[in-house]
Amino acid sequence: MTATQDAPTTAVLHSRFPGSRKAYVAGPRSDMRIPTREVALTPSEGRFGDGGNAAVRLYDTSGHFCSMRISQDVREYAKAHGVAEEEAIPLGMAEKAAEFRQQGATIYRAP
Repeated sequence: MTATQDAPTTAVLHSRFPGSRKAYVAGPRSDMRIPTREVALTPSEGRFGDGGNAAVRLYDTSGHFCSMRISQDVREYAKAHGVAEEEAIPLGMAEKAAEFRQQGATIYRAP
């Protein structure tokens, strides 16, 4: 099975990278998703003929916070808590860190 052709896409996020999109494919376990970036290729032109090219899916190392929605989340958090956007990031991170510790501070949990 090739990730480009057969793996099911479970979520797609919009991106600021022109000609590409963030996508996730199913991992080897049911609770795992593999982050990828699907890059659209331009059509080929040349002595071997002209034609379209299938998109290429690459492993995406940008991590969880690569969603462009994070900016909107920060603005909404700042508004809800009555703080400046610059203050919202460290406050939100501290809040999430406390939540992580309260839940046992484990990265992987059984579903």
